Amino acid sequence: MRHSRRSTLPQSRGTIHLFWQCINKEFFLKRPGSKRLLFQSLILGLNHQNTDASIRIHSFCIMNNHVHEQVSYSKGITKLSHFMRVAHGYFARRFNRKFNRTGPVLNSRPKTHLISDPESEMRVHFYIEANPIRARIKTFETLRDFYWNSFRYYAFGELDEWTKHLSPPEWYIQLGSSPQVRQMRYRRLFQNYLKEHNLIEAPPEKQKTTPQSTEESSPRPQSFEQGSSRTYTAPLLVHSEADNPRGTRNSSAHLAIELSKLHAYKNIGRSPDTTGSSAYNSLTSADLEPPEWSQLSKARVKRVASHPLIQSTKRMWAHLFSPQNPKPQ
Repeated sequence: MRHSRRSTLPQSRGTIHLFWQCINKEFFLKRPGSKRLLFQSLILGLNHQNTDASIRIHSFCIMNNHVHEQVSYSKGITKLSHFMRVAHGYFARRFNRKFNRTGPVLNSRPKTHLISDPESEMRVHFYIEANPIRARIKTFETLRDFYWNSFRYYAFGELDEWTKHLSPPEWYIQLGSSPQVRQMRYRRLFQNYLKEHNLIEAPPEKQKTTPQSTEESSPRPQSFEQGSSRTYTAPLLVHSEADNPRGTRNSSAHLAIELSKLHAYKNIGRSPDTTGSSAYNSLTSADLEPPEWSQLSKARVKRVASHPLIQSTKRMWAHLFSPQNPKPQ
């Protein structure tokens, strides 16, 4: 059972987190025009004679199907009720008239959670403004571009027809003696809040690189176990997923890569269609002969000979079987 506001909120003054959703969680606020209409309704509620200038809006965030506001009242909860009745009633009537519909627009009575101390006020303030980041609509770097949020006012001092109606809370004023200092410290506090709740990605750590000698800068060798106990080590060719970015195993690039790897380590007299790990696993010392291009299938040559990887493979073979790097016996 939901309790009345008179039993949960102080009678005289207080600060609350006001939250409501559209009926059935419909995206009634997805259109910019609907968000503007809600802004107009809130301003009407602030200036209405029944509220007696006792309502202050400290922060807000208007999402596509729900709204967050941090509101304070100073002349009793009756004035707070008048504010919500005027603002939400006006918005619902105008919205239904504009879109030719009937029935409720809000899902239920707005929730009003009491905020007890200044530290909680600050955390609720950050929670409200971080909603676009939590919904993965914006990031910390792009949140300033989210027009329907009070972040751009507190973090960068942007004033417009909506943010000029905001009332900075006391904790924000105490952040510094000038607007620039307050905005800088506010951005820092907000960023710390995002990090604390895993809503911001830490920058990737730069890998420390150490200078390498000429021998170390060359491709790392890869060892292949032969059918016997002998092991032959040859330069490592490129064979990562980046070799075949499109995932097409029948492309000329992929065939050139597979041929480069296969023909570098086995006799080319075997079937040119034998590729992959099975060919490497079946290698023996007798297979490690210098490849002869004349034995390569003419159809296969025509398909891949023009690929740049073939040229690099030729250079690799020339290095592999040079007098300084004799073939294994």
